[in-house]
Amino acid sequence: MLESSPYPNAVLNVINNDYVEIESHLSTYLVKVGQPIGIVSTIEDLSPTATTDNIRVTSALMEVITPEGSDLEINMTDNNPILEQLGIPPHSGIYAAQFTSKTAGQYIVQAKLQGLYSDTTLNEDVPFLRSTEHVLDVSSATVSLTGYSQARPIDLEHIAIDIGVTGQGSPLRAYAEVWGTTIITQQPKAACWIGGVVEINNNVVTLELDLKWLILAGVTCPLSLRNVYISDLITSFPVAMISQEQEMVVKDAELYVKLENHVPNMPITKEMRFGKNPLAFLRGNVSADVPNLILLPGYCSSTNPFHDVKEFTQAAFFASNGANIRNQEYAERVLAYTSSIGMNTYSIIGHSQGGMVAAHIYNYYFTGLDNASGGRLIQSVGTPYQGCSAAGFLADLGKIFGVACGSNNDLSLDGAANWLTGISSEVRSSIYYYTTTYKQGTFFGDWCVLPMNLILQWPNDGTTESKYASISGANYLGNTQQWCHTSGMKYPTQTSDSTRNAEMNQNAAR
Repeated sequence: MLESSPYPNAVLNVINNDYVEIESHLSTYLVKVGQPIGIVSTIEDLSPTATTDNIRVTSALMEVITPEGSDLEINMTDNNPILEQLGIPPHSGIYAAQFTSKTAGQYIVQAKLQGLYSDTTLNEDVPFLRSTEHVLDVSSATVSLTGYSQARPIDLEHIAIDIGVTGQGSPLRAYAEVWGTTIITQQPKAACWIGGVVEINNNVVTLELDLKWLILAGVTCPLSLRNVYISDLITSFPVAMISQEQEMVVKDAELYVKLENHVPNMPITKEMRFGKNPLAFLRGNVSADVPNLILLPGYCSSTNPFHDVKEFTQAAFFASNGANIRNQEYAERVLAYTSSIGMNTYSIIGHSQGGMVAAHIYNYYFTGLDNASGGRLIQSVGTPYQGCSAAGFLADLGKIFGVACGSNNDLSLDGAANWLTGISSEVRSSIYYYTTTYKQGTFFGDWCVLPMNLILQWPNDGTTESKYASISGANYLGNTQQWCHTSGMKYPTQTSDSTRNAEMNQNAAR
């Protein structure tokens, strides 16, 4: 007799090894309440004998599950106006539809295409049904850009640029491309990007420009901004933007920028990239009783998996208590914790989502990471920097199989892609990461969690897929087989590898 349970008594996974695949992407990454959001999708036959006319789509549907649980179905067409906006000709086998979000929160958007394809082996038409899924967090921010910007002085080497906005939103991140005029030819030229965490004050957000970037580029006034974006720091999606084709002239810049020289070989300093570190720190005042290494658990971890590991010295073990939280909220909790115990200098070792949170902290805040030296600032194990296939709607299956605790947009493929665009090359170069998998190359195949292995890309560690564990610009330290993501899987948990733990402890900056 089957027992009563909030979960299914059985789950059926079906694998189809044919060549028919679906591809889809969002029509915009400007995601906030009231903004039309579209999805564009197509079917491809990747078989060696495929021809352009061997696929016939008979039905195309976009399904939207709203934060309130409502289920919307919208027909997708191959002549939708979205396609023209994206430069895609009508009736080219590409389908699109859109909806307008009315409330903030998490939306699950699926494209479902079905039809017939010609199977040359069977010499007959075979029906197909393919679907893709996007998990979106729609922001409640109402902020918009007005097209106004103005400079004001900070000191002889820095100016503030106020960017006009209307509406509200918090926390926010702003970034913009600064253009100047070449000193010799008087032609417009891109000089640098500026950005940071911002607050709305008197209808402006403010970014800081180090004038050494202009000297390096050989430009002076007039200055302008292009590609201006404001993003919701929690959802990582943009909520306001001005495109490359538009230009925002920086008023009064000529009053504070008096440059006549070009130094193309000027070294780029950390201060130029991040700004002045406001944290006063004297290394000689550090107490031996205060930890100088902090270890972060992953998504939904009820305990810190590193806590009982003997290889780590002078370390603090942060506990998230099983919380399913976003990178921003997680970072805020870590910063409150390090402040409460007086950690003025430290590096971070993160497991799973903990690695993403470490990068988030270093990218957006001045902390003890900026004071540490002598080793690696950020180290991680099993971190899905590019997201995870099972972090969206399929996260419910993870709950069934005893893995994870529900959907988390920062760990979904779309959410992680947006989050990752904000992580600078400087921060990436400070990341050292490891991966693990089940045993590869066996005749019958292997796994960490068999049901999850039917959902995840191969190879994987039971949660994090090798395909999505990489982060460009960072330092990959290799893969170890027969170690799994967490406890209860086929092989030991990756955080218990004493060899790797000793290596990370020895190489950690302090």
